Amino acid sequence: MACKCSGKDANRVTMVLLETVLPNYSWDAKLVITVASFAVIYGEFYLLTQFYNASNPNPNPVAKNIALLKQLQGIMEDASLLQHLFGAITELIKAIMTVTKYLLQLNDLSSEYFAIYKSPLSTATDIARSAYWAVFVLITIGTMTKELSVLASKVKIDALQGKNVLLLISSLDCLDEIKALAKLYDQLEKNGKIQYKLVWVPVADQIYEQHFSSLKSLMPWYCVRHPSIIRPGVIRYFREFWNFTKQTILVPLYPNGQVQPIYTLDFVWASGILPVIGLHPDGNWKFLCEDHGLSLDLLIHDLYTVDLTMPSPIICLYGGEDIKWIEEFTTAINRIKDVTKLSMDLVYVSQSKAINQTNKAIFDFITGRKLGVYWNVEETYSWRFWARLESIFSSGLRKGIYPKVNNTMKDVGTLLSFSGSSAVDGLRLVN
Repeated sequence: MACKCSGKDANRVTMVLLETVLPNYSWDAKLVITVASFAVIYGEFYLLTQFYNASNPNPNPVAKNIALLKQLQGIMEDASLLQHLFGAITELIKAIMTVTKYLLQLNDLSSEYFAIYKSPLSTATDIARSAYWAVFVLITIGTMTKELSVLASKVKIDALQGKNVLLLISSLDCLDEIKALAKLYDQLEKNGKIQYKLVWVPVADQIYEQHFSSLKSLMPWYCVRHPSIIRPGVIRYFREFWNFTKQTILVPLYPNGQVQPIYTLDFVWASGILPVIGLHPDGNWKFLCEDHGLSLDLLIHDLYTVDLTMPSPIICLYGGEDIKWIEEFTTAINRIKDVTKLSMDLVYVSQSKAINQTNKAIFDFITGRKLGVYWNVEETYSWRFWARLESIFSSGLRKGIYPKVNNTMKDVGTLLSFSGSSAVDGLRLVN
């Protein structure tokens, strides 16, 4: 029952089991022993699926670890496949139990019954045939559960054939990046701006299962089943040829196997898009070389949208953690609006990358006074805003573009001085 045979070998395995392993048992005993063996070995599989429950956002961690050890995680995470699988298997098992019950009842009948209604030879043949097919079905089901995990992975691989694939290669220390990237991915997908099938390839020397599972649950794209299946030679290739270190990279692959120029997440945060077919990574940094200065459109074009049916408003970004300063600043802005009759949108940008009590108090203050909108951390807009500035600045430095000679870099450096700082009164940026 625990053999690693293929479905095509089920007939041979059945004969070996009946004639070699259980040669001295009666046919009804052979069937009962096989059913008991099936219950012990594959009953565990059934219970595992009940405790795993992939539709549950917090599945049983012990069940997840057992599924991983048994290499069943691929099928466990496919709820529809499990539903169809157990519907069919349950019906088969019911039929087998019925056959087993009838064979045991036949065995209890007296010999006079067979002498009257049927020849002993014919009855023995029917019993042997029924037991054989019942054992055959049990072995087939057992083989099926082994092959389905491989099949689940293969189906996902087949779904990528002939597609443009974007490998997302990262360590496991990327929680904030993945949260923000998942939000951006959903936003781009809704607007039909995803040109690649994204696949996460996690690289890790040390694996913490709960952390890995938490990361994976955030991802709306394809994922490699587990970091442990990535061979050391593949990781060495990533490092030697694609310069992968701890910094997350994006590697576009075309259906013909051609590898395109490699992107870092700086490109993504700075542009607000995923790699586009035909666009070289360096094409995103022209604004630095042209040096027209920093515009608000460059910073928030994908983070804040205005009502296109209304006149374009003046957008004012502001931040800080001093509620008194925020009250004074927003009061002054409202006075200007009243006097000038200008349309102005106020947008509060969180400085911190975690929602603390100060930020919550500020959010409540903004909501209560109806002072526009705010970007909280869970929406990832604030995170992406600061990440965009950091990406522009670090990319400029790598290209030899410095604040002393470049106005855009100087503006970005000034804004970054407000990030996470509670010493200043606050950030104001008006377009």
